Amino acid sequence: MIVDLYVAVPKGEELDPILGSCIEAGLDGVCLLGIGEPPPIKTAQESRFGARLKLFFGVLFQVDRGGLVWIPRDTEIFDNWNIKPPKTTNDVLEITPDAATIAVHPYDRSRGISFGDTIFQTIGLTGIQVANAKQDRLRNNMAIDASTRIKVAPVGGTGMEKPERIGRAATVFLEDVEDQASLIDSLLRGDTWAVEFLGSLQDESDYRDERYKGPRRGGRGRPPRPQGGYRR
Repeated sequence: MIVDLYVAVPKGEELDPILGSCIEAGLDGVCLLGIGEPPPIKTAQESRFGARLKLFFGVLFQVDRGGLVWIPRDTEIFDNWNIKPPKTTNDVLEITPDAATIAVHPYDRSRGISFGDTIFQTIGLTGIQVANAKQDRLRNNMAIDASTRIKVAPVGGTGMEKPERIGRAATVFLEDVEDQASLIDSLLRGDTWAVEFLGSLQDESDYRDERYKGPRRGGRGRPPRPQGGYRR
């Protein structure tokens, strides 16, 4: 089952283009993230595309060391949201013990502060995003090494990108995940692969650099087999 675990939805953003891109990319599901606040759950469920995807929901928090994707086991926590903006990873972990906490690409500083090597001293993580739409080989490999060394789930997702970039990176679950609870259980077990797909010649040229030799295969729509996956 292929799920994009990191699709940020800025407040007021149209959901149909986002969900439509998820379907076009061949995804089975998507985790929609509100930025510092609850995501648009009802709007997503009522979307004309909502019934064609498994929908999961979380929040993207920016804390002192970097970004954290927070996915609760039960979305009822969003109904009466009165959570103050967390300042640290510990603040996020204290919201509820029954949630997954994923470090946003820890070596990508293009959007501000990121964890860097402090990721190795960060307690309580469920996973690390090791693949995103930008497909930066060096930073991806550093994140893969971190997820392996601290033994947390490697995941992939679009990140803070435009809908047209959805489908370049995602997470493969070894078993179907039907709801938030089974998603959390799979992440805790580490039953995931982070995968990257290429859909155009431009993608391939973007992907090649002095650290990488040869294109990867895959692309828009469901690929026959995910290529370039990482598993701890």
